[in-house]
Amino acid sequence: MTEHEPRPVEQASTSKNGLGRLACALGVGSAASAALVRQMVMPFSVWMYALWGLIFVTAVVALVAAWNARRAVRAGLADNRGTALVGVVAAWLSIAWIAFGVFVVVFMAMNGW
Repeated sequence: MTEHEPRPVEQASTSKNGLGRLACALGVGSAASAALVRQMVMPFSVWMYALWGLIFVTAVVALVAAWNARRAVRAGLADNRGTALVGVVAAWLSIAWIAFGVFVVVFMAMNGW
C-alpha cells in the first residue's frame, strides 16, 4: 500500500439490526395503542383491561429487544442506535400511560365514580 492509497474502512456489522427495528416497531405500536385504548373502548369494560394487559406485554417485549439491540450496537454488531433508543423511549411511554390509566381507575373506584 502506498502512502496515497485509501485505507479500507471498517464498518459495523448489521447482523443484529433486526432487534432495533423490532424494538422500534413494538415500542411505537404499544405507545400508540395505549394512548388510543382509553378512547376506543367503553370505560371500565373488560376489553379495556385485556387490551392494557396485551399492550403491557408488548411494551415489555419491546424493552427487552431494545436493550439487546443497544448491547449489540455497543458490541459493534449493529449500527442502528437511534432506532433502538426510540424503542426504549416508546416502550417506557406506553408503560407510563398504562400505569396512569390504572391509577385513574383505582382512584375513581375508591371515590365511588
